Amino acid sequence: MIARESLDAPLSQASYWASSDLEADVATLLIHITSRRNVEVFFGDGKELLGLDQYQLMSATAIHRFWTLALAAYTFLDELRVRLQTEWQRHVTIGEERREVQHVHQRHLIQFIHEHALAGVALEDLYTLLAV
Repeated sequence: MIARESLDAPLSQASYWASSDLEADVATLLIHITSRRNVEVFFGDGKELLGLDQYQLMSATAIHRFWTLALAAYTFLDELRVRLQTEWQRHVTIGEERREVQHVHQRHLIQFIHEHALAGVALEDLYTLLAV
């Protein structure tokens, strides 16, 4: 099945679906497609929001590991989100908290590099410290 917003829409914006249910009518195929799309959008949004967008799912074990990582990331960010809401005195999303955690990490990394560079640590030694 191929779907486009309109007949004038470019083919590059078309979505394609295939089904192994060769006996299904169009209505049944649409139910399969919308159900699958909802799951794929949920996975995609969750991976991006929690910073797990590079994680590839290939097996039942991988899916189980993904959900474990997703739950751990969500729980961590949700607990920090409460602290940030108090600090900022407004509602904070999980995505905002994830970005804040990344900014803090980047500040710490730059501070670490800066302090070691000022202390005269050789570039190769600094690289070794960071690569461990």
